[in-house]
Amino acid sequence: MDKHQLTSIPRKGWLMQCGRRDIVHAIYREGGFSSVAARMGVDMNRKKHRQWGSMQEVVEELKAFMDASGSKDKGEAAHLPTRAQLEGAGRADLAYAVQKYGHCALSELAGMEPRKVGTHNRA
Repeated sequence: MDKHQLTSIPRKGWLMQCGRRDIVHAIYREGGFSSVAARMGVDMNRKKHRQWGSMQEVVEELKAFMDASGSKDKGEAAHLPTRAQLEGAGRADLAYAVQKYGHCALSELAGMEPRKVGTHNRA
């Protein structure tokens, strides 16, 4: 860790992407990522969940996302973005917020129609 100037244990996905399944398996043999990180005295390199203050804050962030992503230009502004769109854009925090507060409730608060189940495109 010192040799590579790492201050936290690498994430499983990154190790797998680098072809280092051997390290992943060794970590699991030693009790898992949390256990190994604690014994080494390093952080886990986890992303912190964003704390949403209110549903209105989520709606404002969703609208900002839609403006930035050009959703309104594509004629998609009548609906909130899908989970796949949010996660694909690296906004898992917003996808989590939509799951937490509910798509229908957030759509109503935003003045939009909720998507009907089964009508979204699956790619």
